[in-house]
Amino acid sequence: TAIRDAATLAGTWGALVSGRALADLRARSGLSTPVILIGSHGSESGDGFSQTVTDEDRARLRRVTEELTTIADQVDGAWVELKPISAVLHVRNVAPDDAARALEQARTGVATWDGVEATEGKAVLELAVIKTSKGHALDALRDHVGA
Repeated sequence: TAIRDAATLAGTWGALVSGRALADLRARSGLSTPVILIGSHGSESGDGFSQTVTDEDRARLRRVTEELTTIADQVDGAWVELKPISAVLHVRNVAPDDAARALEQARTGVATWDGVEATEGKAVLELAVIKTSKGHALDALRDHVGA
């Protein structure tokens, strides 16, 4: 691929930054070294600058996942995806009114808890237990490669 070819050039780095979990990103992209893969909006990398997840973060993630699952269980077609540092409420296959209600319930409930960072997408609400972003991932990547 073009990104793999570019990453092999002297003085050049190639990276793919995604909101997907790192394992899912690796499987879907088919990419590996020399391309640097960064998943979960910057919190996961196979190249040594992933964020540390504490026992407290893991406990919070369990509680967030339980709450989102309770919401999803009330709505036909909704489901919860578990990632290493977040849980995602998916409502793409839900009737529009029910989807809006489920997202609003999550937005005004569990998304407001201390230590929870919300990111909205198309028919999804992702709740992370550590602060992360693709922008922060790019900053860390620049530091990591000396750019």
